[in-house]
Amino acid sequence: MILDAAERLLAARGPDAVGLKDVAREAGVSHALVSHYFGTYAGLVDAALERRAAAARETIFAALAGGAAGAAGAGAAGGAGELDPGALLASMWAWVSDPVTLRLAAWTWLTGRTDAHAFFPARVQGLRLAADALEPRMRARAPRATREDIEFVLGAAVALAWGYSLARPAITASLGRRGDAKDDAFRARVAEMLIGYLASR
Repeated sequence: MILDAAERLLAARGPDAVGLKDVAREAGVSHALVSHYFGTYAGLVDAALERRAAAARETIFAALAGGAAGAAGAGAAGGAGELDPGALLASMWAWVSDPVTLRLAAWTWLTGRTDAHAFFPARVQGLRLAADALEPRMRARAPRATREDIEFVLGAAVALAWGYSLARPAITASLGRRGDAKDDAFRARVAEMLIGYLASR
């Protein structure tokens, strides 16, 4: 309930324009209760971002297990014996490019919160979990790929998704073209490039 209220306000106003009292009022609870659960405003933003990351991770792991990718228009990840990197990348890209996720992530980066050991990526290690799940499936496509290769591909995919999602308007403008908000062609080329890297190992 509190995190739902926080996300509504963060989506509408952005992290710099929302405080714990605003969230408490929106959730219909006391400021003390919000402080009790989250401690500080940074703790609340971390929790909201962590919840969004957990939902995205669940969608991606379901795709790895052979379920449908949750991103709209992403398609299915294929049967349990198949791996569709494009569908996996589409699921991740949909989460990263979501305006609320972008706002929360940018706020945590710019405020230095990502350097804290308590920040959820250091605790949860979601990319390590993704690498664990991907490694046997990637080895079927690229038998000589090492764990380091797979971790590089994951890191590169995340970095490209964040960077392009944040800077897409400036990138497309500087290239002299108008960008599609989804930019499926760019994402498809990223998938092709990363899978090509693994296949070349």
